[in-house]
Amino acid sequence: MPKNDWNQLGNDIKNIVQDAIETGDYGRLNRDLGVTLENALGNMATSVKDAAIKNLNHFSGSQQTANQRRTVSPERQRQEQNMRGYKKKLVKEAREKFALYVNTSTPRALGILFTILGVALVGMFGVTAATLGIAGVFIDAVANKMQRGMFVFIAAIVASGALGIYGNTLRKKVNRFRSYVRTLNGKTYVRIEELAKGVRKSPKFVKRDLKKMIKNRMFLEGHLDEEGNYLITSDESYEQYMQTKKASEIQEREMQEKEQAEQKLRGTLSEEVQEVIKEGEAYLEEIRSCNEAIPGVEISNKMYHLENVILRIFKRVEQHPELISDLHKFMDYYLPTTVKLLKAYEELDKQPVEGENIKTAKQEIENTLDTINEAFENLLDSFFRNTAWDVSTDISVLKTMLAQEGLTGNKDFESVSGKEN
Repeated sequence: MPKNDWNQLGNDIKNIVQDAIETGDYGRLNRDLGVTLENALGNMATSVKDAAIKNLNHFSGSQQTANQRRTVSPERQRQEQNMRGYKKKLVKEAREKFALYVNTSTPRALGILFTILGVALVGMFGVTAATLGIAGVFIDAVANKMQRGMFVFIAAIVASGALGIYGNTLRKKVNRFRSYVRTLNGKTYVRIEELAKGVRKSPKFVKRDLKKMIKNRMFLEGHLDEEGNYLITSDESYEQYMQTKKASEIQEREMQEKEQAEQKLRGTLSEEVQEVIKEGEAYLEEIRSCNEAIPGVEISNKMYHLENVILRIFKRVEQHPELISDLHKFMDYYLPTTVKLLKAYEELDKQPVEGENIKTAKQEIENTLDTINEAFENLLDSFFRNTAWDVSTDISVLKTMLAQEGLTGNKDFESVSGKEN
């Protein structure tokens, strides 16, 4: 109601009351006030209605304007439609990719239902049979009927008990299956021992349980590895496992064949060569031990290189035993002194406080290792001297023969002949 209308209403009420007081006629007071207030309320209702209609029309116009603003172009609509289709495709592919387990909602519900139903029926038939049995003690007619119907009650109780046991077994099986899936936690393989901890059963029990679940297609792509140590829940992961296992078997077989060949070769070596190789392996083991005990990265890399060079030296001597005579100084002085320096470095490195003398000594040993590595590399290279000469001779003879046959051109033949002359 407008402010002026409220003021007019106040004046009207004031005049009515004042008139009643002056005339002393209060009979018209209630009627005049009722009529005045009724008219005022009617006017107020009309004003509110008009305002509501006005606001509603304004809102409708605004909503239409907003809808017009939200109108998008056909190209935008096509893009949104394509995006929705792409999202649906991704969801479908994700469901197909991760659909590795059967839905256990229905089996779990059936397990609970059968358990409750079996227990209830056992109780019902049991109480009925017990009641009739007690009645049969006192009533002969009931006793005669009980003798004939006892088999029916026993069969009903047994069947109900079997139903309850089956339901409880199914319920526990579903719970174990869900525990296995939780332990997998999105992975496609897991150790049997981890699954056993989750259900508090022995690995032997879990292995049998998984075989039954795989057979019953609870794991839709389930496999157990050949050793029975892992559950693999996807065909792709199982194929990768088989390929890795096959590659590992091939590598292991090659290693065994190589070891057998080395043992066979060593069997043909003289006792002197075998003793040198055995002594060299002992030195290599000491170098590895020092490398494991010393944490420094730089010196560790130097020791790795040293170990590799020494190993290749002994491999070369093993293949060419005639080189054993060149190893006397190497075995009698170089290797023992090298190991002694490494052990000294290990002892210095263990000291809790590194003074100037310790720091200097360690640095000298590190620098000496560079010299030792270079010397051992030269020794290894010298073991291939005869091979290099043989290769050079073969190349020279081959070039000469090719030139004599005219296969490389006269220039090559002349140059070769000139060098020979």
